[in-house]
Amino acid sequence: MINERTISVLRQKIDQLDDQLTDILLERFDLCNRIGNSKSEIGAKLEDLDREREIIDRIAAQIDGKLSREEIKAIFLPIFQISRNLQHEEK
Repeated sequence: MINERTISVLRQKIDQLDDQLTDILLERFDLCNRIGNSKSEIGAKLEDLDREREIIDRIAAQIDGKLSREEIKAIFLPIFQISRNLQHEEK
């Protein structure tokens, strides 16, 4: 039976996952900045929509229908946008 204690424990687990997600996102953004710097050095375009589609496709295949493609996009498109914004700020 679900009770307040169970909800509290589940929320604590969510908080831990949120902390991990934050750390992972910060690491991802750092790597994106490094890629952006490398692209600038060689004169390559910062935006790579093919790469973004590749990521969406890979994740969709990996999670095997647990989320729809639109839900995956709803999660990752803002991440891609933040990554691009940070790359442009660095330049």
